[in-house]
Amino acid sequence: MKRMGRSSKQKKASLNLISLMDVFTILVFFLLVNSSSSDVMEPPKSITLPESVVDSKPRETVIVLVTEDNVLVQG
Repeated sequence: MKRMGRSSKQKKASLNLISLMDVFTILVFFLLVNSSSSDVMEPPKSITLPESVVDSKPRETVIVLVTEDNVLVQG
């Protein structure tokens, strides 16, 4: 008696790459066209930006440089 299995008539699953390539091509063209059309906005001259003054100096930290041959601490 013959077993009813899929082993003799299995179909390979394939992926249609043409439609995927079409979508990515359209997406790339869309991004290229829209990225070049955007201009940098200049802030209006009526707006003045706040200024900041720092009284304290930043604290010094330990600098460690590790390479294959050396380990340097503070230079």
